[in-house]
Amino acid sequence: MVSYYSGFNWLSPVVRGQDFYTISKRLSQFMRRDFSCIHSDIIPDLFPASYDRRLARDVPIVESIAKSHATWYRRKPSRSWAMPSGDPLSPNQVRALDRLYSSLKVDQHMKRLNEMLVIQGTVCGVVVPQQGTSGLYQILLFEPWEMEVDPSPTMSEDVQACAREGEFRFRIPIAATHGRASFGTMRISADKAVYDVNGKTVGIYREDGSLPPEFNGQVPIFVGRLGIPQKGDFFAPLKTDIYDAQVSTSVGFSDLDHAARFGAWGQKVVTNATRAEMETMVLGPDRVLSLDDDQKMEVVKGGGNLAEYQQAQESFLRFVSLHNNLNPQTFVKGSLTGLSKMLDLHDRDSIRQDQVIALRDVENQLYQALRLVLNAGIRSESWPRADVTVDFKEIPMPENRLQLQQAQRMTFEDGLSSPSRELAREANISQEEARRQVGDNLAEYRQIRQAMTADPSEVVEVEEDAL
Repeated sequence: MVSYYSGFNWLSPVVRGQDFYTISKRLSQFMRRDFSCIHSDIIPDLFPASYDRRLARDVPIVESIAKSHATWYRRKPSRSWAMPSGDPLSPNQVRALDRLYSSLKVDQHMKRLNEMLVIQGTVCGVVVPQQGTSGLYQILLFEPWEMEVDPSPTMSEDVQACAREGEFRFRIPIAATHGRASFGTMRISADKAVYDVNGKTVGIYREDGSLPPEFNGQVPIFVGRLGIPQKGDFFAPLKTDIYDAQVSTSVGFSDLDHAARFGAWGQKVVTNATRAEMETMVLGPDRVLSLDDDQKMEVVKGGGNLAEYQQAQESFLRFVSLHNNLNPQTFVKGSLTGLSKMLDLHDRDSIRQDQVIALRDVENQLYQALRLVLNAGIRSESWPRADVTVDFKEIPMPENRLQLQQAQRMTFEDGLSSPSRELAREANISQEEARRQVGDNLAEYRQIRQAMTADPSEVVEVEEDAL
């Protein structure tokens, strides 16, 4: 892009830096609890003279954020398909899709995609045939560091527009041994789809690399996003604050450990001694050192204030925890009030609802991608366009049964309710039937207590008006 008005900075071209792919790759490693880049690249750059004596002190912040927020697909969701006319797919088609989704392990892939989305912001998936098979397919997921996209200038977020005006390039493994893996490029556009290995191309869907006519100029690629890309960009912004938090925490605790270990030792200093005398001195707890009158020996200890250093690290961890909606008790000392716990659950629920919107969009794109390859496999338009409705199964929140029962008992004592009223409401029975059941329960309870208690006078009688 050429800027004709030098005074308008927003007309200047934007170039994607290599840091984008570096940060994305490291976020992927951190999510898998791989912190090797911190100790092989970052710490040696910061501490070139002592990096080999520093121990790893890593806290899995990135993985904690991913696991805490990406809760969907841990329970199997329910799906239904409806055509644009509103009619559902036929029972045979639904059964075939259920079998297909099970064989492709869609729920497992979507669970991984959910975790990747929380950390990366953008994840792409491609439906491709399994090499060396007939009629079998697989789903491949790619994070930003594993792909390049030539976006459509005016429709940069749209997959099909990008495929029409540009190309998708994905990093794929082509060979692997015990000690080494080699990679090639998967190139997909609206005109071709090939595996490119050192300049040699192999078709993905057809031998000549062209797309089947059943694709109708579309590509079987779907994308999920948590975040809004900048205009002209395909990718949502990276979570650089999460990356910085992980690096800062790992480096800080490693440095704190190094300072504590080496600062605990005192440096022995001898005054008015020659080099020759120093070389012959033998030091140790079982040694006696003889010094001349004008010589002196002392131990100088380090004066670093590690308490403030550690306090700064813990304070940073607390802020990272709270502002990323992790469990507040992870880093915050002391007990939390019931209100603060409820607010925390509310904040995390709002984040998860954003994920629901994104994941439902991904589910619809995934079906359209599957529809393309299924129709191409049978060379017909048997699978129609349809919208997918996904009902997610939420993980029930844990309840504090003791607090609930105490609150119920307070309503009984205040005369606002009674055990029979609560039973009638919960069991959906009449008030009279509830009174009878509560009376039977109390009578049975008294009989059990009398049988278990040696002295009948110790039995606590229950007031009849409690009914």
